[in-house]
Amino acid sequence: MLTTTGAASKVHSDSPRRPQPRSMKIHQVRTRLSNSYVVDHGDRLLVVDVGFRCHEYVLGFLEHELGRPASDVELVVCTHDDADHIGGVRHLALACSAAFAIPFASRHSLRKNLNDPTGSLVRLGTSVLEATRPRAWRMYMSPDRQSRLRRRPRKRVTLSSRDVGQLRPSLRLRHGMALPGFEDWSVVHTPGHSWDSCCFHHAESGALLSGDTLLGSSEKDQLVLPSIFSNRRQMRSALERLRALEVHSVYPGHGSAFHGDDLLDALP
Repeated sequence: MLTTTGAASKVHSDSPRRPQPRSMKIHQVRTRLSNSYVVDHGDRLLVVDVGFRCHEYVLGFLEHELGRPASDVELVVCTHDDADHIGGVRHLALACSAAFAIPFASRHSLRKNLNDPTGSLVRLGTSVLEATRPRAWRMYMSPDRQSRLRRRPRKRVTLSSRDVGQLRPSLRLRHGMALPGFEDWSVVHTPGHSWDSCCFHHAESGALLSGDTLLGSSEKDQLVLPSIFSNRRQMRSALERLRALEVHSVYPGHGSAFHGDDLLDALP
């Protein structure tokens, strides 16, 4: 059984949803910046993507929605180093006494610039363009969104900024690597939105936690590519890599989850 919490799931195929392992459930937690995901393996939890100052939403979800102690979280990871995905990872790991891991090139400007020299300029330009579009207001600043967020459970914690700053990742994630303690999840390097971007793939169920490599559009009722990107050529290569996998469910960094057997077909 698979559970998605915080947003409606979209079914993009007439075929039935692929059965999920009995021991695994994926919960979507909508925070003020992006989607966080709590992957429940029964006695242990994996958390993917925590935005800046959003760890309290995840802690509130664990306590109020799942009835689980923070100590059940064993690993916290992020898909890339944008603040809305990595900004609260250290805070949550510290609050849960959990390990955390980040992609190989995250927070490493030299690696990113060597592999994508114009990436920072392209991302800046596309970010400015995106900020002028009405949907940016709806996504982050609309009163309705803020009102909904205020009703969501939060657990406030006091953490030492020094302890947070001194916390170091236990592992740098590379393509093809299994997540430590959650070996049925593998790392897929998918540069395009940013050079360090990764997805996490669960081969048995066909689930993909996509970060900002793929987004869920309720308006278009399908998966879409991000408007903010660093390199279109790399994004095309990343899509080819994803199409080589068995993907039956996509859980994006923004928007709704989608389920079906042809999820990637409509992408350019």
